[in-house]
Amino acid sequence: SRDRLNALFLLTRCDISATSPAHWTGYLAEQMWLRYGAASGYLEEKDSRETDFEASLALLGHSPDKGISPAEIMRHCELMGRKAYKDETPFKIIIQHACLARRHVPGKIEVEWEEDAGAQIVCFASDDRGGLFRKFVALLTACGFDILSARGATRSDNIAIDTFAIRDAWKQPAVAADISGRALIDPERRGILEKRCAELASGRIDADALVRAHLRNRKPDLPPHGALTAVEFDNEASSTYTCLRVRAPDRAGLLYDMASAIFACGLEIWFINVATKANQADDVFYVLGRNGTKIENTAEQERIRFCILGATQ
Repeated sequence: SRDRLNALFLLTRCDISATSPAHWTGYLAEQMWLRYGAASGYLEEKDSRETDFEASLALLGHSPDKGISPAEIMRHCELMGRKAYKDETPFKIIIQHACLARRHVPGKIEVEWEEDAGAQIVCFASDDRGGLFRKFVALLTACGFDILSARGATRSDNIAIDTFAIRDAWKQPAVAADISGRALIDPERRGILEKRCAELASGRIDADALVRAHLRNRKPDLPPHGALTAVEFDNEASSTYTCLRVRAPDRAGLLYDMASAIFACGLEIWFINVATKANQADDVFYVLGRNGTKIENTAEQERIRFCILGATQ
């Protein structure tokens, strides 16, 4: 909070001066003010996001045509667990997620579409189980879509919600644009994906076999010369999970290979933030190890790094 930031600044200033007034140099003062300004700017943005959320929530209360109440939205955010979910997710996507979760039937996969400029947004809601994110990636890839970005999380009631921004892998008319410039996927392609989801939920298809067959028939992408894959572990970003970050040259099937390697290592994915910019994938997975705890053992980190590098290079 703003009060705590101010108190921390004053306490630090007093502590340094009490140790020795000579320690409070011009350089140190400049660095302190720079950090104070950065933290203050973050708090202002955070306050703005919270104000926007509250205003949108109040507006929703006056729009019963949306089909969901403010109380249901708040309950959904609580079940998502992470406070950052409410701060980082656009309000219309929060509504979409909450409506999907409410419609979800155990044993089924709910699918919802949203048009966006330059991409199509597809959202899945289903019972959480091991390797689920990997299977959604497999289905999308096998159906001929490139994944531009992805976000996913599991609610505390075990409903997994995964959202993908996709485009046609071959840049063919399967993804067209309407008069406003929004990307549209033709109904037949939507129907194929939704059928595959129903078959996946009932166990009638093997998503891994589908994507392997698809990638065999597609010309492999050549990575830029000298491009390397980096795998990093961060146990400070979250009090509960290990933040696993993978940066690699983008190619067809890369995200599927990453997710497969993580699953093969016995890790459990709780949150995902996937993005691709300038043909470079920058993917972040919040994971737990085999024993349900953070991955802090150096040898275990090296084992996972070796597995991911082997799958992605």
